[in-house]
Amino acid sequence: MKTIQRIAQRGSRVANQGAERHAAPSTPCTGAQAQRALGRSAEAYKVLQTIQRDYPNTAMREQLLEALAPTAVQLGHSQEAIDALDAYSATASKPTLLYERAHAYQSAHQLPRALRIIKQCSTNSL
Repeated sequence: MKTIQRIAQRGSRVANQGAERHAAPSTPCTGAQAQRALGRSAEAYKVLQTIQRDYPNTAMREQLLEALAPTAVQLGHSQEAIDALDAYSATASKPTLLYERAHAYQSAHQLPRALRIIKQCSTNSL
């Protein structure tokens, strides 16, 4: 448990330090994931939103969305998860992101859309 706390603290320190604008730092995302594992989902969500806002074209966008979408859904922000996943054109070809999109639709009580994605995944080989 102490190791996870140290990782979260280290990630928070790095997140608060200035990072170059041309690429998203990987440690804040890791720090956000550690915060979420510690039950600090609201803090993790804020960090992930900041990364998404400050680094919209990051090479780590897929990893960011893999962390952001379930955190948003967990906090009741399903539509934000859907919007973020819809804004990324590669979502349709990424099974993990498609699953997150289906989960977000399910959480938003848009069951026909969630089911359509699940069927698409099961009939198409991605």
